[in-house]
Amino acid sequence: MLAGISVSLSKVGYDLNISVAPNSEHEIDSLRRMVQGKRVDGIILTLTKAVDERISYLLDQNFPFVLYGRTEEPRPHAFLDIDGELAFREACTFLIELGHKRIALINGEPEYMFPAFCSEGYRNGLKSGNLPFDPELVREWRHGDAQLSSFQQTVELMQLSEPPTAIVFQTEAAAGILQALLQLQLQVGKDIALIGYDDLEIAKTNIPPLTTMRPPARNAGEQFVGMLMQIIDGRAAEDLQEV
Repeated sequence: MLAGISVSLSKVGYDLNISVAPNSEHEIDSLRRMVQGKRVDGIILTLTKAVDERISYLLDQNFPFVLYGRTEEPRPHAFLDIDGELAFREACTFLIELGHKRIALINGEPEYMFPAFCSEGYRNGLKSGNLPFDPELVREWRHGDAQLSSFQQTVELMQLSEPPTAIVFQTEAAAGILQALLQLQLQVGKDIALIGYDDLEIAKTNIPPLTTMRPPARNAGEQFVGMLMQIIDGRAAEDLQEV
């Protein structure tokens, strides 16, 4: 996605600056410096929350931005998002058609919007397959600590009296999940089925390769730039909203 953004920006005469903040307080401070210091012409924000002070601030400042994700902010704003609900609903449906009845979800933190949509899709997939929702089968990994927390959650899942036969997850957590299964001497594809979201490199290099859902990341990067250029040129934000 970054490659798509960077190449597309260079074509229209802009450079990409990446800002990474350790927490929300540092992030909002960084945004203020960029906006008030006129250091950038526009911003692409990721990891959106239902109530997101970054978005409120940028809207208050009437500053050009595009979201990767959605939020509950009622004021019009531009966004592009991947349909996490559909992705995880289809993953569960696929596993149910293969005969799985105990499907676990290892999800991101629920305060972020994308994991909330993933959870919704997971529940809807179970419902469409006439399977009950079991809260014991839902676990969360922490941003910034994906490998360790997903390792711990996988070990706990597999030690349940009725462990899952399949797990759906965001591929960012794959390393921790695979390490836990290796330690428990469980073979992927034989003892446990895995479906990840986001076709990261680990999915290709693992033996066996992991089944994943692949979002159109590079194309999304190009779309972000196109949307941001339109916002900078004054187009109405409500015309630039896409899932």
